[in-house]
Amino acid sequence: ASATLGSSLQIHDALLLNAAQLDLAGQNLVLRSTATGTARVGDLTGSVLSGATNVTVERYIPQTLGTSNIGRRWRVLTSPIWSTTVNKAWQNSGTWNGTTPLSGSTNTLITGNRQGTAATANANGYDFWSSVATGGASICRYVTGSSQGAWGTIPGTLATGAFDAEKAYLLYIRGPRSSTYSTGTTSAPTTLQPTGTLKQGDINVTIAPNTGFTLVGNPYASPLDFDKVYDNPGNSGLIKRQFWVWDAALGDGGNYRLIKYMNGQYLSMPEGAPTTLTSIQSGQGFFVESLTTAGGTLKIFESDKTANAPTPVNVLLGHAGMPGLVVSLRRSEAGYGDRVMDEVISVIHNRYTVRPTDADDAAHPVDSDGHLAIRAPGRSISLDARPLTRSRDTLHLRLQNLPPGTYRFHVRMDGLGALLGQAWLRDAFAGELVPLRMDGGESVILFTVDAKQDSLYPDRFSLILSARTETVRMAPESEASREMRVWPNPVTGRSFHLQTPELPSGSYVAELYGIGGTLVWRKPWTHGGGGAVMRIDIPWGMPSGRYTIRVTGGESRKLHAELVVE
Repeated sequence: ASATLGSSLQIHDALLLNAAQLDLAGQNLVLRSTATGTARVGDLTGSVLSGATNVTVERYIPQTLGTSNIGRRWRVLTSPIWSTTVNKAWQNSGTWNGTTPLSGSTNTLITGNRQGTAATANANGYDFWSSVATGGASICRYVTGSSQGAWGTIPGTLATGAFDAEKAYLLYIRGPRSSTYSTGTTSAPTTLQPTGTLKQGDINVTIAPNTGFTLVGNPYASPLDFDKVYDNPGNSGLIKRQFWVWDAALGDGGNYRLIKYMNGQYLSMPEGAPTTLTSIQSGQGFFVESLTTAGGTLKIFESDKTANAPTPVNVLLGHAGMPGLVVSLRRSEAGYGDRVMDEVISVIHNRYTVRPTDADDAAHPVDSDGHLAIRAPGRSISLDARPLTRSRDTLHLRLQNLPPGTYRFHVRMDGLGALLGQAWLRDAFAGELVPLRMDGGESVILFTVDAKQDSLYPDRFSLILSARTETVRMAPESEASREMRVWPNPVTGRSFHLQTPELPSGSYVAELYGIGGTLVWRKPWTHGGGGAVMRIDIPWGMPSGRYTIRVTGGESRKLHAELVVE
């Protein structure tokens, strides 16, 4: 059958063609998105949808946690529209000068990186707010790296083709496009309303050589089934069977959620629960991780569309017969309730290896994001797959980006009671070893992050797993570690941090010595008293190996610490 659209039309559920031809004739077709659902365009395989040049694909954005003071959140978003700009898609083709009252109930305000003045911001397509004139942007692009990438800025919002090549962006949404929501902490739901030529047909996404993660925007005005995408020819040899999405309800402003295939099922992190939720929603971006340094083409087909996103099954990890360790970082705060900040999982089975990182492990797409990770050589990971220990094993945790406050670890040992004898959480800062429950129940450990630098130093927390029941005591720290701390250690990048204990005021000198006592770096500084933390950049050309850093001065006090540069 065939038909032609004669006037504008709003779709609240779905546009489905069954071996049919529909000519939209350039009329405005609106795919509505509300708090109760988002309209979609079904699989067009075997059908023809023409004249789709004036299609509005809405994406409803709720207040994540339901109260006005915490509705401002980051999202990773795209638009299934060709040849448009961010300004047209998400800013109603306008800019705000920061003073003239602006009203609107849709789209959002987007500010740029260090725009300085309203004239500069508006010329680049950005909205202006004096309080962030010298601050960071509310929209970022993903910059790929050899393993993990980083978030970077864009010069403006006026460039055509913003969503071509399946680009997606990290967007901070304060609320709808109204000056009421530009300042302070107020927010409200909004609906993004890009309009243009609808993306349809099979799509090829380039996975560049020598990259770890690639951010992909769902090209369709429809949920996309990742499992179908993975099964397309060539894709299973190109990417891992997992994807990351951004969950705005996690942490202070959002955090990553991993959906990973392991042992015959998909797992969702946080929660560590089996899930059938393998759909990427309309307007949503997602990360894939490459299996090869050669790069290639990720194939996405029309037939990969799915009707809806099934509700995840909320059962414990251990119920699926996969023993594991789940560490959830949480915080309770007035106005926020009990929030999951981040989570790491270690799945334990002899099918896995002890290699530093492999295809079974999973890291954040951006290493500096997130609050909690498991430290591994070269990077930090969120999902750790390892064999069962025959003696004793240690997992080192990394905390970062936590404001001062009181936090809780919820530690759950799923299915490990019959395999391990005992487990502990070690807090080196507090000098405590906390035994963990082995019966599948949660162990809750309270801890505080305050203004003291070492309350958040990277080596504070670790998990000790023992194959037998034994007595473990806090090992006394060496004189060097009590005097000074160095992190990361081993040093894997081009810099490290040095932390000293309380020191009297005076003049000090820090020196770095190599093998044989060769001096390779020296820095004098005047200290005002108390603890000190400094960043030290490694001199270019300095070879890998073991080094000693010494601090002298003050009351003839000598401090030293050992470090390894990889």
